[in-house]
Amino acid sequence: MKKILLASSLAMAGALFLASCDSSTSEKIEEKADTIGSKIDAAVDNMGNRLDSMNKHDAEDDADFVKDAMKSNTMELHMLADGKSKGTDAELKSAAKKMEADHKKLGADLKAYAAKKNIAADTADMDHASHDDAKGADWDKKWANDMVDDHEHDIKKFEDVEKETQDAELKAMVSKALPVLREHLETSKKLQQKFNK
Repeated sequence: MKKILLASSLAMAGALFLASCDSSTSEKIEEKADTIGSKIDAAVDNMGNRLDSMNKHDAEDDADFVKDAMKSNTMELHMLADGKSKGTDAELKSAAKKMEADHKKLGADLKAYAAKKNIAADTADMDHASHDDAKGADWDKKWANDMVDDHEHDIKKFEDVEKETQDAELKAMVSKALPVLREHLETSKKLQQKFNK
């Protein structure tokens, strides 16, 4: 873009210089400069239109988001179940129970939306980090760190879709889920701080 503007500026400067030499030559140069300027403007507009169309969010992007969100939600449900059963800290276990209920609700909403839009998502037999090598407080610490990372990742994806989707139903579902995910992030950060002291 800067190169195009620089070339245009140089062409105009050259035209002005030559214009001072001869008025008939000046008119011809002005016509050429106007033509070149018009072509440059048209090229810049065309490039801008192409970039806009490339960046446009569509139904396929929505479907990809839903599939990814369903997988991520399933992974978090596994982690939350582990938090309830393997966690040693009472506050962690309580937080895991609360977040699990919220993620079950989110999973149901995502599943209903996917069914309505004919989006097939496979969430069966997904691996998840169980941290079986860690025990006690070390396990709790690792779990809290992972929950922070997962929720930061999820929130970013949900915020992006909230801004970009053209589907009002998906936008409403995402907008409803975001405050809950942000609350989970804050809870996870508090646990992270507690265990990283």
